[in-house]
Amino acid sequence: MVYCMSDIHGNYEGYKNLLEKVDFKEEDTLYVLGDVIDRGKQSIKILQDMMIRPNVVPIIGNHEYMGIQCLKFLMQEISEDSIAMLSEDIIRGLLEWQNVGGQTTMDEFHKLSREEKQDIIDYLEEGDVL
Repeated sequence: MVYCMSDIHGNYEGYKNLLEKVDFKEEDTLYVLGDVIDRGKQSIKILQDMMIRPNVVPIIGNHEYMGIQCLKFLMQEISEDSIAMLSEDIIRGLLEWQNVGGQTTMDEFHKLSREEKQDIIDYLEEGDVL
């Protein structure tokens, strides 16, 4: 079977409940049509679950698009060079992302190891754009 899901917005329990309800199996395919992250408190947990499922296809929505840009910046070590690169566009992007619910994703992201952070960014960058 082929399934579609969108606008999960960090609701891990809702995501898992839907997978259970349709009895999602390895031979099924799930297209996730963007807006997995932000607002809810478990966006990263959902992404990590999606990452281990080869039959889940992420399609990047506007929240993921904003998130990628900001998370890549937040991965940098604080140095004179990174501070010098802090432009109005970066600041505007961070504020805009916070205004649409990105703070919860940032908070969860900061708790990850450097390797886990990079895995999340790589996964989001590999997704198709909606």
